[in-house]
Amino acid sequence: MKIFLLPIEPFVYRYTEQWYRWWAQDLRAEGWTVKVIDGEPVGEMEAGDFLDPVKTWVWKGTQVAALARCWSEVKDGDWILTLDGWGPSTTAACYMRDMTGLKIKVAAFFHAGSYAPLDMLDRVGMRRWALDVERGWMKGLDLILVGSEFSKKLIEDNVGQSGLPIVACGVPIHAGELIKRAPPMPFHQRGQVVVFPHRHSPDKHPEMFGELRWIYERLFPNDKVVWVQTIESCKTKQEYYETLACARVSVSFTFRETFGIAMQESQALGAWPVVPFDGSYPEVIRVGYKGYGNLVEAADLVHKCLRAEIGPEWDGHHELAVQRASEAMKE
Repeated sequence: MKIFLLPIEPFVYRYTEQWYRWWAQDLRAEGWTVKVIDGEPVGEMEAGDFLDPVKTWVWKGTQVAALARCWSEVKDGDWILTLDGWGPSTTAACYMRDMTGLKIKVAAFFHAGSYAPLDMLDRVGMRRWALDVERGWMKGLDLILVGSEFSKKLIEDNVGQSGLPIVACGVPIHAGELIKRAPPMPFHQRGQVVVFPHRHSPDKHPEMFGELRWIYERLFPNDKVVWVQTIESCKTKQEYYETLACARVSVSFTFRETFGIAMQESQALGAWPVVPFDGSYPEVIRVGYKGYGNLVEAADLVHKCLRAEIGPEWDGHHELAVQRASEAMKE
């Protein structure tokens, strides 16, 4: 069994750097022969609202060229798996499969798209044409992977096609590697630290962190809490993990989150995740779920978590995401 694996560009400020390693190693552990199809280096990329909107496509373009150059190695029965379904690799893989007549299958992992309300593509007006492109990709794919049942339902409800081959495999989080990188401080030794672990983009609602603090300080005026926005205080990803490993609470205000990487990382490093009753959070924060409906409820949850005697457990569900994707392909 062979997979031609097209990773996402290993963007150091995001989880894609780890996915670059984790997917290949976990697929090999499941018995697959894996050939990684890289893009070419494009220099430093700036993380704006989401990612560098130009250089990331330069990288993806060179990745498609690399796939085409090694096409003679692709044989009947092989799989092509792209970890970013939204892009040229999906088009290229499906096109070359059908035009060459090879009996191979193509799978893609979708993070989000214009089918998801409040997604960046919808916010910038791309839905007027992008949804039709997404429909074409999903018709061409043999398997669609997503990070949560919530994501799966978004596609089923908004793409307008029935019977799509969608599997919610989850998202890989290797807690052991994170813990080695930033050994968590014992919970009882942690300060009264509350973190906002997200980037500053509209869907993350960073302004609500300040609103939460304002409400909290009026409800609990005697508490001395340290409020930290990691995007401002952490210069590196290592500092980000070290901050999570010392915090008691991590807060999210993303109301249509599709799989919640930052909150899963927070939980893995011992900080209680306080999240909205919305999106994928009720399913992906499987142990110690702390959901709120408004900021007053969020402030009360933060207060309780700051006074907890122990931190959250990690149940290991997300460790098996690649195994579930592998099983779906084998079936």
